[in-house]
Amino acid sequence: VQNNIEYMVSVRSTAETVSALDAFLFWGRVQCDAYKKIYTNQTEKLHVTSNPRIDLWEKEKYHALCTDTVTDIQNTYGDYFIIPTSFGSYNHFMGKEGAMDVYKAGHFVTEDSVAFFEEYEEYAKNIYYGFIDIIEPLSKSFPNKSIIVRPHPSENRKPWDELAKKFDNVYVVFSGGVTPWLLGAEAVLHCGSTTA
Repeated sequence: VQNNIEYMVSVRSTAETVSALDAFLFWGRVQCDAYKKIYTNQTEKLHVTSNPRIDLWEKEKYHALCTDTVTDIQNTYGDYFIIPTSFGSYNHFMGKEGAMDVYKAGHFVTEDSVAFFEEYEEYAKNIYYGFIDIIEPLSKSFPNKSIIVRPHPSENRKPWDELAKKFDNVYVVFSGGVTPWLLGAEAVLHCGSTTA
């Protein structure tokens, strides 16, 4: 969620930082165009390259690179759904104040930006509890499938671990790169995760 694209550019760069670069690579056209609009005299160094990780996911010819790992995961967990979470703004491993400290350290803090973060945190909280609430019906509806919760690295995994203890087929796993986990899954359930 971006409150607006110009704001995203303003908190992630300055004219000085863009000037120091030989090239600036973007995952998509929207971001690149936003930078071109702001840094009109430096457009030659702004390029859309995509994300190589996504090429691995989308192009079947690359799936063989992960076959052994996918097989190992499936041998361990059987058929599975994966839930890569992205709730660090609400369920941060350093707590609410820690999340705000991290946010402030990486941004040009204004009243508007703090207000946005607080609104986003409330949004993330609602989605987070929606994901917590869906675990039980998912587990019961698919008793022969494993439900893999993969918390974002910024998250406190303890609430997920406590929840998983209630179900025989729910596991909290953060192991290895995410690509083989996605390729081996029968379904991916996410909200705003770049892994999906």
